[in-house]
Amino acid sequence: MRAIARFRGREESFDPVLLMAALDFCPESVAVVEKGRIIYADRVFGMTLNFSSGTDLRGRLLMDLLPKSTPYLDKWETH
Repeated sequence: MRAIARFRGREESFDPVLLMAALDFCPESVAVVEKGRIIYADRVFGMTLNFSSGTDLRGRLLMDLLPKSTPYLDKWETH
């Protein structure tokens, strides 16, 4: 979040809560993964994987949740 604020150059007006609310109502599926673990997933991403929300996914390994038939899964880097 802070990186986005700095990129814009207006850190004092950046509201991470507002960003999370906007992402939660976005029709697209959004997930942020660091070192293979989900640190943020929106509601749509959670529902795509049959979870009731994205918060249920936080801390889980992405590779453990994706179907083995996911295209190019063996090419993804997770470190």
